[in-house]
Amino acid sequence: MEPGVFLIPGFATTVKPDVSKGTPTWSPTAKSWSYQENHLGTIVYNTVTKEPKTIDYLGPIPPEGYTTQIPREFDTWDGSLWITDLVLKNKTLRKRKMATINADFENAMLAVRSEYTESEIMSWAKQESEARKWLRDNTYVTPLIDLIASARGLDKSDLINKIVLKADQYAYATGVAVGRRQQLEDQVNAIAVGQESKLDQIKF
Repeated sequence: MEPGVFLIPGFATTVKPDVSKGTPTWSPTAKSWSYQENHLGTIVYNTVTKEPKTIDYLGPIPPEGYTTQIPREFDTWDGSLWITDLVLKNKTLRKRKMATINADFENAMLAVRSEYTESEIMSWAKQESEARKWLRDNTYVTPLIDLIASARGLDKSDLINKIVLKADQYAYATGVAVGRRQQLEDQVNAIAVGQESKLDQIKF
């Protein structure tokens, strides 16, 4: 072998790849480098579901159905950009606010009933019905109230007055809470597109 002449090892070439063009792949047939786009690790988003996907292969990003643009919660894809769906945003935020209001309402009513068991609460309507009918006609038969009065050792008329008083108090508390919930529902429904920040001011 002549001085200065070297053997090229197998699977090697003296042609330097231009990595700025992408990930190089040597073609022995063409005796040249071909280049593939390298987006390994890039996160793309489905333009319908917004689900993220990490590119794990060499080559271009899928031309249809994916974008590297990061979507926001209320965005929809218009073919080239994510566009905020203002109507969807308004509807969703109002729905969330009502869910919070409804939960607060239920907690308020739960506090009113907290000292009683569910089984006792189920008897309230019957107790109240017997009590009010007896007050209109003291010959009216009141089997449930009679059993309660006997078990507690209370005078029947005293027990009836207690039942009616508590029923009126519960009706008042319920009316206040229901009225407040409905008032807030009206306020939530009145929030127009673009005014969603006002929802933060609506509280039970």
